[in-house]
Amino acid sequence: MRADVRPVPGAPAVEFHGVSKNFGDTTALRDASFSLAPGSVHALLGPNGSGKTTAIDILTGGRRADAGEVWAFGHRVRRGGPTAFLVSLMPQAVDFPEYLTCREVLALCLAHYPRASPVDEVLERFDLTGIASRQTGGLSGGQARSLALATAIGGNTDMVVLDEPSASLDVFGRERVARVVREVRDQGGTVLLASHDMQEVERLADSILCLRRGEVLGQWGVDDFRAKAGYRTLTFASSLPAVRVRELCRSGGLDPRPDERIPGRWHVDTDRSDAAAKLLLDGTARPCLTIAQPGISEVFERIVSSGDRAGVAG
Repeated sequence: MRADVRPVPGAPAVEFHGVSKNFGDTTALRDASFSLAPGSVHALLGPNGSGKTTAIDILTGGRRADAGEVWAFGHRVRRGGPTAFLVSLMPQAVDFPEYLTCREVLALCLAHYPRASPVDEVLERFDLTGIASRQTGGLSGGQARSLALATAIGGNTDMVVLDEPSASLDVFGRERVARVVREVRDQGGTVLLASHDMQEVERLADSILCLRRGEVLGQWGVDDFRAKAGYRTLTFASSLPAVRVRELCRSGGLDPRPDERIPGRWHVDTDRSDAAAKLLLDGTARPCLTIAQPGISEVFERIVSSGDRAGVAG
């Protein structure tokens, strides 16, 4: 019988307390501690080998930590424990029994969860009805990932863990991923999204957790994460000769760079955007000035390359 386990009221969605995991001489996680709030999309970022997959494996009961504790919705994580009914997973590596049909795989997976949607409803929701009777060994990579997404989302668990969900998907598949992630959040669910696709993170994440070499570098809300860059980019147009543009900018301590695609357009990075904007507005006719914060990708690269251990925000 499937146990209808419920979250403990007021408990975080995820808690890691001093979690470490080694594989021989390789440290995958080192004293990792963080907490994730329910009802949000949390992006888990890090370069290859940072410990993301190990953290996911421990959270979902696939591996045991060597030290520390992991909790989900107020229940301690252990293999076969109560959190198995609260957390579902779409793994990065998808490997279904090749002689089972899509319908059979979905039925087997959803049977585990007490609040799962009907199989036919899930097949239709993920555009799998037309291949429901096809054996999984004959699926394309994109079809297999769509089926994996359906098994994770269709369980209607309190938390969904998605490890590179858009890999091998076309533009329509990526849009489906974005749509269902927002639906889970809007219905009060929690999503942990591990992705190298920074555009996907930019579109979907409410918070960002960064790992590097098994350590937690920091945890931020998305706006706070962007602000970690410490600068903004000003883009402007000018009909002045290039030498005059450079003279104008350097008089204010700015280092302009020309746009490689559009002649007469320039970019400036500065931590004094208000003063820089005044200089450009006063010194350039019709500059069409815009001010933008750097994207998540640029901030992520800066944080990881600097190794800035910023602490974990509450």
